Amino acid sequence: MDELNKLVADIDGMGIPEPTGLKINALSTTAIIALHTGKYTEAEKALQRRTALMMEEADRVETDAFRRGQLSNVALFAGWLAARKGDFATATARAKEAMQHLEPDQNPRKNEPAHELMGFISLKQSKAQDAMAHLEQGHAGQHLHDVPSRSSLRGCRQHREGARAVHQGGQLQLQQRLFRSGPKGCDEEDRLTGRWG
Repeated sequence: MDELNKLVADIDGMGIPEPTGLKINALSTTAIIALHTGKYTEAEKALQRRTALMMEEADRVETDAFRRGQLSNVALFAGWLAARKGDFATATARAKEAMQHLEPDQNPRKNEPAHELMGFISLKQSKAQDAMAHLEQGHAGQHLHDVPSRSSLRGCRQHREGARAVHQGGQLQLQQRLFRSGPKGCDEEDRLTGRWG
């Protein structure tokens, strides 16, 4: 995370076109790492800086759709921070806010990230059926066992959350299929033993 913060600080002097977007990406990565490692103060700092830059970008672009997308993304990251800290009421409110910002958009997949967050919230509250329903909506309506394997962090997280939800819901065969079909890049031992964390 230190290297990413240094990149954000140094990027203006690098002569790179559109440095704001690169700063936002670096701060997003910093926040994701901090969230996954329990460094919530670091995540919060990165998200505050990121939000300010995203709103600057929204002012520069000057379209309602772009601003709504930025606001939705800000709400979504705030929801993940709240969820990781165990504040499920705030996390749920932020997920709903993310969806509300995108309400006018015609994209049928616009609410997938918010449903992933809602699935995580339900999972942490031991509401397996709710978690499965949200996680399936977070996968464009596909059933959890039909989601293709991906090599991305997001794909790994989706499979982990889906496997946890079906485990809590008592669907052992589906859980085993999810573990066997986990995306490349997930820790192999955890994938094979079913201990995704």
